[in-house]
Amino acid sequence: MSNYKGWTVSEAIENGLTAMHKTRDDVRVTVITTGKKGFLGIGKKQAEVKIKLDPKSKKKKRVTDGHQETRQNIQEKQTRKDRPKKNTSDEKDMVIRQLGYYLADITEQMGIKASISVDFESRNVVYNFNTKQEGTLIGKHGRILNALQVLAQNYLEQRNFAKLRLMLNVGEYREKRQKTLERLAQNVARDAIEQQKAVHLDAMPSFERKIIHASLAHDKQVKTYSHGREPRRYVIVEPVS
Repeated sequence: MSNYKGWTVSEAIENGLTAMHKTRDDVRVTVITTGKKGFLGIGKKQAEVKIKLDPKSKKKKRVTDGHQETRQNIQEKQTRKDRPKKNTSDEKDMVIRQLGYYLADITEQMGIKASISVDFESRNVVYNFNTKQEGTLIGKHGRILNALQVLAQNYLEQRNFAKLRLMLNVGEYREKRQKTLERLAQNVARDAIEQQKAVHLDAMPSFERKIIHASLAHDKQVKTYSHGREPRRYVIVEPVS
């Protein structure tokens, strides 16, 4: 007998069944608390359930018309099982909400009081943090915010929503950062041309490297490329000889 948690009762039960490697028919469930939803911010509470094995449940052998399943039937079922599932709109909405709760938990544990709103359209999802502790949440050169974004992206990947384009923002930091990176790209290109040597930039997340590449894409006097491995991958700006 064990307790399991989730952002909904259904999720708590699913977490328990996954951990126990059982189906719903194999267990008895007692709901301890249904949790508290909140809205993408502090104050939400997870649902909690107690799950124990049902002594009346019996494992059934796979049979087909009184005979063991043929190899072909088993392979067909395995093929259907392995076929990737299509994410529905409801599933996407649920994962987006759950990620908001996840980010709120992290910021709360960091000692940061923040409320979070989310804007999403098609594949674009933006979480906006409203807090009086912007500097603490952003970090030097956005390192804390970028680290949170990596965690958020990993969260989506684990739930098969890696194709969503994710962005975490605090105030207008991302917009200001883009302008800063665009100015940096122009300055570095000028230095590379004057000195006739490659200039290496500091390590950046992929979405910031894209800003550098895009800013210099039409400059025929320099070329840009990324080098290194994540999370220490960086941009090199090199004059065209």
